[in-house]
Amino acid sequence: MSVERVLEVLGQGLRGLRRNKLRSFLTMLGMIFGVGSVITMLAVGAGARAEILERIGELGVRNIIVNSIKPPEETKPQSQDQWIIRYGLTFKDADYILETVPTVANLLRVNRVTQRAWYGSRRIEASVLGVQPAHLSMFGLQVGRGRPFNAIDDAARAKVCLVRPGFIEQLETVTDPLGQWIYIGGNPYQIIGILEDDEFRSHTAKALNLDGVAQEIYLPYATSMSTLGTTTIIRRSGSREYSNVELDQIVVIYPARRAAAMNPITALRHE
Repeated sequence: MSVERVLEVLGQGLRGLRRNKLRSFLTMLGMIFGVGSVITMLAVGAGARAEILERIGELGVRNIIVNSIKPPEETKPQSQDQWIIRYGLTFKDADYILETVPTVANLLRVNRVTQRAWYGSRRIEASVLGVQPAHLSMFGLQVGRGRPFNAIDDAARAKVCLVRPGFIEQLETVTDPLGQWIYIGGNPYQIIGILEDDEFRSHTAKALNLDGVAQEIYLPYATSMSTLGTTTIIRRSGSREYSNVELDQIVVIYPARRAAAMNPITALRHE
């Protein structure tokens, strides 16, 4: 096509636009809204994808979390004022996973008991979690003040603990809480660190078996097992309920391409 022909076509187009101004305006408006809608939908999709990946990242993309689930409430005999319920994961389950799947990179055990924490005359309902040091970094439990416990504390069964800022608020103390001692189950524990005030999101708390009601207190796993054991006492009006759970949670850490291997293991152990 010659240059003259191109200029003639462009001229006809411009004359057509001038003669049909409203039609031209509506066409341009449709194009603008159409392109804008596509860009908006792509942005919304990218934002949703980023949020999903962030949520997965909170729990670890290579982690498989296995929780103990309490069975449905059973009718309690009228003549009985206390009873014990045994359920959930056991130490044998953790050993079974390690023996059956040699590709497991790491396995973290979590012991959790519900206890009352005392500071002087102050009583606070607490969810006491015995975790290994690697658990803290795995789930982003950063210490804002003080220090985290480490492998030495765990091996020595040191009576130390980490608490949330919400727990400190309930203490209602005017002194620096770091270095103070609280009593859990009759045992003293020294507060060595206060976690940053970043509460778990609802989906993360649910995955980690946290109810969001009781204050979280973190102890070294070996300390928790040796001092608090595996029994939780729930006091109700006129009665007490005892529940025995050896492991509240098992966190299995896999190499990226091995995570799917966990499904048949759980099926075999909990048919």
